[in-house]
Amino acid sequence: MADRIGMTITDVPNDDAPAGAGAGAGVLRNVAGHVRLPAVVLALGALIALTVFRHFRPATDFVVTYYLVSYDAEFLRRALLGSLLPLASEPARLVRQVDLAGIGLLALNALFVLILAVRSLRAGTLATAVLAILLSASPLTIGYFAWDLARPEQASYALTLGVIVAMLGRPTMPKAWLFAGAIAGVSVLGVLIHEGFVAIQLPLLLGVYAAVFGPWNAETARRATRARVPWGTIAAVTGIVAIAVVTMLAVTVLGQRSDAFLKAFAEEAARRYPDVARGQIMAHGVSLTDALHKVGDALANPDARTLKAILSIVVFVPVHLGLAIWAIRDTARRTGIPVGPTDLALGVLVTAAPLALCLVGIDFSRWAAYAVLNFLVFASVLVTRRAQAPPADG
Repeated sequence: MADRIGMTITDVPNDDAPAGAGAGAGVLRNVAGHVRLPAVVLALGALIALTVFRHFRPATDFVVTYYLVSYDAEFLRRALLGSLLPLASEPARLVRQVDLAGIGLLALNALFVLILAVRSLRAGTLATAVLAILLSASPLTIGYFAWDLARPEQASYALTLGVIVAMLGRPTMPKAWLFAGAIAGVSVLGVLIHEGFVAIQLPLLLGVYAAVFGPWNAETARRATRARVPWGTIAAVTGIVAIAVVTMLAVTVLGQRSDAFLKAFAEEAARRYPDVARGQIMAHGVSLTDALHKVGDALANPDARTLKAILSIVVFVPVHLGLAIWAIRDTARRTGIPVGPTDLALGVLVTAAPLALCLVGIDFSRWAAYAVLNFLVFASVLVTRRAQAPPADG
């Protein structure tokens, strides 16, 4: 029992690191060997709490309008959260309800990020430590969630990160099919929350699923002690994508808000909640063509907000991705497990899909934050699994 209580962050061995792997990692391991798990959790938890405190702001009026839409009138897209949250009739109480819901989602996402960060730090290498700090302290991860409180996507991320945390472990075929079903179910819920799930969270789920269970995985090919998962997982991935895309199309077509409905809804909402601007409610009904025009206008005549968002994509996104790529390459060098073309393809998938939304939405900072979070989570799972992998037989 004493040994279990006294667990340190280097309890998981990495015996296959080359002897000349580098003095930096050796120093980190020596220091980490004296740090108990509770201290690691407290340190990373404090880092996350500080990040949340620095960037926190209440839900904006536009975010509040998401929760005004429900299935009471008819089937509508983005109406699931509004149907689940019973809204108060008083505007002040409504805003407090949305803020509390947002804080709950923020806490849940922070918990899952903390678990991923602790797993990364416990791997005991400099690369995994860098990933743990980036996940915990970056303004583009939990910091952005605190700044853009109660966005529907945060509910989708809570589902996504929860499945990813549950997925981490020794891969077996029963688990592969179990989590394929879980991802399919989460995909349906995610699309009902916001149709952007298909471009934001689904690529991350598929990337992690493929990294954990895929038979093409370089790790499972090299490690004789790792469970080999048959190619049937490809059928699972194909089914997941089909279910998500069909659900998205059905929700988008059947749940499209007509102009007449939007006007009636905006008038009713303005009567009940006069503090919410009618224009913000009408923004939910913008067509794809109008959205493309808005993106073009924003880039042609950028204001301060647009310039700041572009700066975050040009400067901060490459810095985060560069550090994560270095962590992946460093782990590949230490473990001898190469970075294969599938790893590269999955990394591009989880990152490029959210960034592609810059073409249809002017919230450039949001897409940048989601892209960075996706890649950091993917890199953390990939690097941690390989850093902790047992030595190959023979």
